[in-house]
Amino acid sequence: MGAFAKAVEAGDLPGAMYTYGELTIGMGDLVFYSLVATTAMVFYGPISFVGAALGIVAGSYLGFRALSRFEMFPGLPFSLLLGVAGMLLTAIATGIPVF
Repeated sequence: MGAFAKAVEAGDLPGAMYTYGELTIGMGDLVFYSLVATTAMVFYGPISFVGAALGIVAGSYLGFRALSRFEMFPGLPFSLLLGVAGMLLTAIATGIPVF
């Protein structure tokens, strides 16, 4: 946990965090998820968007599984990695130049 996270409570930053039950997610996480999905749609089309969305959902599932074992776990790594992989793999599979 970073120094900033240790210094503030969840209620100190209204609008910066979304809490549902015992789960709290930062708005930055949501921005990155939507950034990957939007990039897939704009640059690679709807099939890559679906690939990115499935990767993000699969990464979120892995993140929730990790949360069942650990008290805190970063939400971005699994979702972003699998979302970008899904986006690029579907773009390559459909013949869209990636780079």
